[in-house]
Amino acid sequence: MTWTDFRTTGLCTGHVAAVDAAEAVVAVAAAATVILRRLLPLPLLSALLVTLASTLLWSASCRATPPTIPLSAEPLAASCTASSSQRSAASGTPLLLPASPTAALFQASFDTADGSGHFDLYPFSVDGAQAAAGLPLWDAGSLLSGGAGQPPRPLPAARQLYTLRSDASGLTIPFLWPALTDAQRALLDMAPFTSHRQADGLGAQRLAFLRGDRGEEGAPFRRRTSVLGDSVHATPVYVGAASAVVEGDGYAAFYARSLRRRAAVYLGANDGMLHAFDAADGSEIFAYIPALLMAALNQLTSPAYVHRAYVDGPASAAEARLNGAWKTVLVAGLGGGAQGVFALDVSDPQQFATGGGALWEFGDADDADIGNVVGLPQIARFDVDTDGGGARYFAVVPGGLNSYAADGHRNAAANGALFLLALDKARGAPWQLNVNYYRLLTPLSDAALPNGLGAPALVAGVDGVVRYAYAGDLQGNLWRFDFSGRPPWRVGPGAGPAPLFVARDAGGVRQPITQQPRVVYASGGGYPATSECAEFYRGTPTQKP
Repeated sequence: MTWTDFRTTGLCTGHVAAVDAAEAVVAVAAAATVILRRLLPLPLLSALLVTLASTLLWSASCRATPPTIPLSAEPLAASCTASSSQRSAASGTPLLLPASPTAALFQASFDTADGSGHFDLYPFSVDGAQAAAGLPLWDAGSLLSGGAGQPPRPLPAARQLYTLRSDASGLTIPFLWPALTDAQRALLDMAPFTSHRQADGLGAQRLAFLRGDRGEEGAPFRRRTSVLGDSVHATPVYVGAASAVVEGDGYAAFYARSLRRRAAVYLGANDGMLHAFDAADGSEIFAYIPALLMAALNQLTSPAYVHRAYVDGPASAAEARLNGAWKTVLVAGLGGGAQGVFALDVSDPQQFATGGGALWEFGDADDADIGNVVGLPQIARFDVDTDGGGARYFAVVPGGLNSYAADGHRNAAANGALFLLALDKARGAPWQLNVNYYRLLTPLSDAALPNGLGAPALVAGVDGVVRYAYAGDLQGNLWRFDFSGRPPWRVGPGAGPAPLFVARDAGGVRQPITQQPRVVYASGGGYPATSECAEFYRGTPTQKP
């Protein structure tokens, strides 16, 4: 895939608007071009913006539905420099754990020709102004694949792989043929890349291939150089001991237990899995296959496989109190893999299935306003008090991109959305608006431009409960969400859903806000909100002068 390059021809800064609130903050929406200039670990948004540059040439005539944004599963650098027939190496998002005198650097890398992945731990030393990475201590991809007289670790049949049962039970089940529902087995049994949907009887073999069995590579399935898939835009998340600063009833005992749990690094990959790797030796503890991806897993086995995204979005983890018990929860978006998000109880990675397992999945079949989640999901407390329970923990998820795409669950209004998904939703309970999830909508401003809300900055009070949130969208709007009261909550500083600020260039053209805002506190009254925006050059690839 080839992307059109772009350069900055203008940058506007210093736009200020007054906001009424109790504390002073500055919400800064960083420029899209800053992502590339500073090489921040947001390659998906970088690729997104290159596509967006071409969409800004769209006709000024009004359309009923904004244009969708093609999401690449390729790294931007590889897409610009290598053709699909060339073999080259690329890297995913790194994770650096600082320490003194030695730090740890976790780095995903992969082969762009076949999507084979690696995930390495490097010792990273800092001596004054000098920093250097040593030889890798382990490679999770090599461990899973085996070779040179070394069997895979763990063996394919022994891997702890799980998914969510696709029925009303909401149960976490092993990724084994007998454990799946009839509907899930039928999807794996489907021949990929055929004009007419038909079963080919290879479902059980496909499942074995996905588990890492290599006995049928070459025929009937494709060859792999690594069992681990590539990780392009997913963010690795380290989870060791629980946070030492959280307070609450029973938390001290939970924290003490967490000091003994196995430290893990969680990484989404385009083999359809969210992997939990032992942070010390790189062995896979478990992996989770989102049920939202089940219909596309058959493509992974085909010799005609064309690289695509699967678990390719950002993730975060934090502590939360659910139904009276403290948990460590991981929430991840699927990026370009599917429209939705999922949450896992990772309080003890060695007891994933017998612990909380998968808490839930939330996709566009549950609410058409959810799109491709490429903004960071977060975990936070909000004051709902609908049943006298006070503050409640939610996954805060930006609606993301392309919710209005004609995929069977279309958001016809093409609005933006911010979701609060209750982490304590009862297992198997259906999603119910204003009961176990909340949705705040931002209206479409210009039907000729793509739309989608990005990750918000959250502002909490001294009690840790969120009071306000700030988020930008692709149409240049900076929105404020008012959570200072109880539901229903408000969008905008006024009575109606009006943006706090609109980023435009000197010619009045709307400029997309793609970075998560930053919030800083200042003395004095009111909330000044500043935004940086960028104007893009559209055309053939160029070098910035």
